[in-house]
Amino acid sequence: MDGVTVGEKSVLQGCVVGRRAVVGRECGLRECEVQEGFQVEDGVEEKGHKFMVFDGLEEGGAGESEGEDGQEEGVMVVEGTDED
Repeated sequence: MDGVTVGEKSVLQGCVVGRRAVVGRECGLRECEVQEGFQVEDGVEEKGHKFMVFDGLEEGGAGESEGEDGQEEGVMVVEGTDED
C-alpha cells in the first residue's frame, strides 16, 4: 500500500501491509498482515500473524495490558490460526 517503509534486509512473503505501516530492519514475515500505520519492530520473525493497533478499548477490557510504567498499552499482536 501507499507510504509503506520496509527496513534493510527484511523479507516479506505473502504479506499484506497497510498504508503508512513500517516494517523494521532484518524482519522475516510470512503470510502476515500488518495494519495501516502499525510499526513492526526490528528483527521480528513471524508466520501467519496479524499485527494490529487496538484503540478505544474500555478500561479493564479484554486485550489491554499495562506496560512496565503502569500505563495501558494499546498495541497487541494477534497470532494467526494453525489452519493448513
